Amino acid sequence: MPEPPLLAADTNVLLDYAKEDETVVDCFATLRQRLPSSPVIVLPTVIHELADLAEKELKPQMNADERR
Repeated sequence: MPEPPLLAADTNVLLDYAKEDETVVDCFATLRQRLPSSPVIVLPTVIHELADLAEKELKPQMNADERR
């Protein structure tokens, strides 16, 4: 039996999924239904991009906290 295909998620897809974007949620549901054994992978580049975005989001908040 062949190995199930890997499913890779890009940064924007994960951001939209976090926002519960209906199109992306439906897409993941369809993929899970059609390819239940296929793992979803997140490449290192995507992890770095998400970390950079999180850091940029936290910086203004951290600066405001420091001013108090």
